[in-house]
Amino acid sequence: MSLNYLIVQIARWSCDPPSRGISLATGRKWKENRQFTIKALARLGVADRSVESRIVREVDSLLSVMATVDSHLFNPAVICSCIANVMCDIIFGRRYAHDDPEMMKYVAEMQEGFVLMAHLGILNFLPALRHLPMTRKPLARLNVTKAAAHSFFANHVREHMATFDPENIRDFIDTYLEEARKRAQVDANCNLLEDDYVLHLVGDLFGSGFVTTAHTIIWGLLYMSRHGDVQRRVQAEIGEQIGEGRAPNLADMSELPYTVAVVHEVLRFKTVAPLGVPHANTKDLVVRGYHIPKGTFIMPLLHAVHHSEMHWKNPTEFDPTNFLDSDGRLKIPSAFMPFSSGKRICPGGQLAMYETFLFLASILQRFTVTLPEGAPVPDLIGKLGVTLAPPTFDLLITAR
Repeated sequence: MSLNYLIVQIARWSCDPPSRGISLATGRKWKENRQFTIKALARLGVADRSVESRIVREVDSLLSVMATVDSHLFNPAVICSCIANVMCDIIFGRRYAHDDPEMMKYVAEMQEGFVLMAHLGILNFLPALRHLPMTRKPLARLNVTKAAAHSFFANHVREHMATFDPENIRDFIDTYLEEARKRAQVDANCNLLEDDYVLHLVGDLFGSGFVTTAHTIIWGLLYMSRHGDVQRRVQAEIGEQIGEGRAPNLADMSELPYTVAVVHEVLRFKTVAPLGVPHANTKDLVVRGYHIPKGTFIMPLLHAVHHSEMHWKNPTEFDPTNFLDSDGRLKIPSAFMPFSSGKRICPGGQLAMYETFLFLASILQRFTVTLPEGAPVPDLIGKLGVTLAPPTFDLLITAR
């Protein structure tokens, strides 16, 4: 990756680097948390196709909602609740109704928190600015959303502690409780249930697991409404390979190269995590004459990689053929990295790919999506926070 694709800040953390969770943690705690998370998700089937039933349950729920608004306006924001429910099932072992007040409140606050974190990012480099009026209020609000999220997670953790059965591991929290007990037996001083470790870990998984994927799917629907030729080709491929007698499944991915290419192109064209996650070098480096001291805060600019003429024939155009060879088979260029790369690559990247495919393929099999006649074209730039969020818009959906 070229230095041109990195945002390098010669700065140190304003305090000790966080050691909880996996997104911002460093050192031994980060390694332990990441290794545990990868193993736990694999055990729950997230790394393979056994997770499909959890996703399909939410796809079916969404399609039922869409069927009630056939030929009427549909707000795709409901997809956020669907993806949040996939994560609820994996982490908490339960799902919520789309109009459940607790879920709606949490989803809204999580999305608000993502925007606030991006706006307050400068405090990582100039912490004294936290005293200014322009940052005090959003910082206070961010702390409120964080406290609300931790309260939401803590309620589930307490319920799991009260009902934990080592012979019946139900979800991610159960795997964490099991691991905590095993480590406590080996080291009496090791208590993973103290210091909110589990709340930070669950927060990282939940936030990154639902916001980014929901935004990707919504972006995908928006671009299908803008590119009718692409939408029709996806629908034709699904019709030829699957027909109308059953819904798409993950096994169909190998038979639907154009549809899968569209999923990849949405992830490239609208990289919902354009800055990836923070990195830091573990030793002094010199890159192209630039001295980068040990511990420098480094952000990989994934958006630049995905829009570079060095790697893509039409980087500024939405073009699924970026992921097809001359014979129409799927190809994945090495410059494709929507889930970052290296040791901090997103552990849920495969889950996100599965979700995006199943939701988009299932929707387009059943419906055609267009923008309402006479409605203004939604802003295609998006709203930049921690993620690149899609604009608010309505779709006209018509049953096929």
